[in-house]
Amino acid sequence: MLLLLSASLLSYAGKPGSNYMVKFGAHKKDLAISRSSAVRVETDRSEGSGSLFLLGDMVILVSAAHVTGASGGDGVAYQGSRSYQFSVFYSHRYTDISFSYVKGYPRDNLTEYNPAEPSSIGEAMVYSGYPDSFNKCSFRGDLVGGEVLSYNPRYVLNIYSWFGASGSVAFNREGKPVGVSSSIANLENYHTKELEAMQSLSFFSPLYSYEREDVISSACEFGVKSELCK
Repeated sequence: MLLLLSASLLSYAGKPGSNYMVKFGAHKKDLAISRSSAVRVETDRSEGSGSLFLLGDMVILVSAAHVTGASGGDGVAYQGSRSYQFSVFYSHRYTDISFSYVKGYPRDNLTEYNPAEPSSIGEAMVYSGYPDSFNKCSFRGDLVGGEVLSYNPRYVLNIYSWFGASGSVAFNREGKPVGVSSSIANLENYHTKELEAMQSLSFFSPLYSYEREDVISSACEFGVKSELCK
């Protein structure tokens, strides 16, 4: 028997294009960071979501590898009516995590990339992204489990997700990035025996093994021009 608790929907109200929220909840810092960093991501082959961070003098995009594609590829990150080109400097198909260099994005309102330590069952999470055809949406949920795979451990979150939300970054209450949305669960319907997508059971790839210095090293090896590479 699988018991699921519904995640809280935090947006869908206000005038089009506004940041009016139905409900902020008790913790506003994580939500503010999540929303200000969220972007819609498009490449020639895919689309999804992601989050922007500062990395020294660079602005980087953290997303899913199946959204941005392989290292050396490029795409466009959208935030409202603004668009910014990005180039992928690291992409891992098994962990499904990618890092890209974003060109020309203003550094205001972004936080330094500083991933959270390994998280514990029951921790509250929030992410913002662009599921389906919706505009920017934010969702709260909880870390309810983990899946240990030979190539990549994954967090299991009880939080709404759907196509287009892939690549979204989940934040903890301290506003630190925890993981990247990778997939949703597909479980067999007891009656029809067919697989059905579970929109409230989502898998996130942890970011704790991608420490700041490791990301800087990958960017410099790729050839990104930065003061950190001197």
